[in-house]
Amino acid sequence: MSWRLLAIIARLGFGLLLFYGTLSVIIAFLRMPALRHFLAVCAVLLIGLWLLYSKLPDWLQDALRSLWKRKQHNDD
Repeated sequence: MSWRLLAIIARLGFGLLLFYGTLSVIIAFLRMPALRHFLAVCAVLLIGLWLLYSKLPDWLQDALRSLWKRKQHNDD
């Protein structure tokens, strides 16, 4: 029982450390003006792609998902 608790605490601590590191890197990038514009353009592009993907018919979304999964299994 105590090992499980230790494992949970270790996972939580590692997750929080990883979250803090990721957040620190994002904040550092946002403080750089040149990268801020680049990140804004990437964010707008990603939002646009997600919006386009959400408007596709269900059968086409399923086909794209199955192709993506097949490609991931072939890469392993």
